[in-house]
Amino acid sequence: MARTRAASKAHTSTTVPSAKKRRRVHTQAQATDIATDTVVKAPKRRRRPKEPKPRVMKTPYDVEVAIEGDPDEPDQVDQQSNGKAIPKKKVGRGKQPVLTKQATEIADEVLDQLPAAARDRFVGCHVSIGGGIERAVVNAAAMGCRGFALDTRNKQRWEHPPLDPERAAAFRKACIDFQISPKHILPHGSYLINLASIDPEISQKSYKGFLEELQRCEQLGLQLYNFHPGSTAGLCTPKESLERIADCINRAHASTKGVTIVLENMAGAGNSVGHSFENLRHIIDHVDDKSRVGVCLDTCHLYAAGFDVSTEEGYRDTFQKYGDIVGWEYLKALHVNDSKGALSSKRDRHENIGRGLIGLGCFQRLMNDDRFVNIPLIMETPMQCSGPKLNYSASLRDGCVAFQETEKDAGECTDKRDVRLLYNMCGKK
Repeated sequence: MARTRAASKAHTSTTVPSAKKRRRVHTQAQATDIATDTVVKAPKRRRRPKEPKPRVMKTPYDVEVAIEGDPDEPDQVDQQSNGKAIPKKKVGRGKQPVLTKQATEIADEVLDQLPAAARDRFVGCHVSIGGGIERAVVNAAAMGCRGFALDTRNKQRWEHPPLDPERAAAFRKACIDFQISPKHILPHGSYLINLASIDPEISQKSYKGFLEELQRCEQLGLQLYNFHPGSTAGLCTPKESLERIADCINRAHASTKGVTIVLENMAGAGNSVGHSFENLRHIIDHVDDKSRVGVCLDTCHLYAAGFDVSTEEGYRDTFQKYGDIVGWEYLKALHVNDSKGALSSKRDRHENIGRGLIGLGCFQRLMNDDRFVNIPLIMETPMQCSGPKLNYSASLRDGCVAFQETEKDAGECTDKRDVRLLYNMCGKK
């Protein structure tokens, strides 16, 4: 039986394969010729040519914007559009029309749309640095801002790589191109920083992060740096913590040049300090170089801490008290936020302008108050859209900005709406 099987096996190995089997074998990457028992390569298949990818415009801000066709072709843009570039060709499904404008043109449009009474007001919002810190300037311009706030790094982490000098240079150039002055930009400090703490580890990490953020501001050419004073965490008295904060500011002043450190008033929750005007003044009194320290008043925090800025009388009394205790010479910025929390609730919960418990009256008075001219007026309100999210993809190349906007973008971002709302309040007392 074994001999019969071996003979059958030998006979099979010398049998010429059928045409069907030969076709199947030759479709493989490598095939064994059954008749000669040698390895041969299968013939290569001809591949279909790949469809050409859309051209991509690379910009100094490391942003890529897809271009439909040749951007230099005259028929891509209708030149008879009063200086505004609009797509001439109808693009297919899934493709976005590309609108190009000069950066200076965008800045001029923002200025032209302002009421005359708003020319010395600098409203903005807190913008993202996603895609590179220089993108913050473009994002602010897209919202119609004349100032803005940003994080110089991830505010939820202690360790960060150093700021790329090329990105810092791109940020400074973007500020010039979009005509946004560094004195109207208010970077926000990390939420992890607690200069009031007496815990050795937290204190060391906090001061290190504090100094690094100030040095980033210097690299970016910024003049202000806003931060939360911190919390005692129940480990020391408020007086001790306030003096520790002032000591950190003095040390940071000695290691940096030009940046003004701005204290933000707090809502008063837990063991936080800085919720009263007396707290802010105590810190300032212990700072050696008073020309480089200031205050940012947050309307939501004021309301939550018990200052009723929602009424005309409360508004007047609040800022009268601020001037008497702290002094107007120290006011460097405002955070313009409505409040979800009730008066004296100590809840730091921001709401969109006019949709919280403070109401529009406060903000109308504020936008017509000459004590708040020529300083950043920054919103930190919830970012929402009444429709699909706006797909701004802005970039810069030789002073040109490309905006991609889909046809479905019928909704408007609340930040953009509220910037315009605040500006339109000017001159309407």
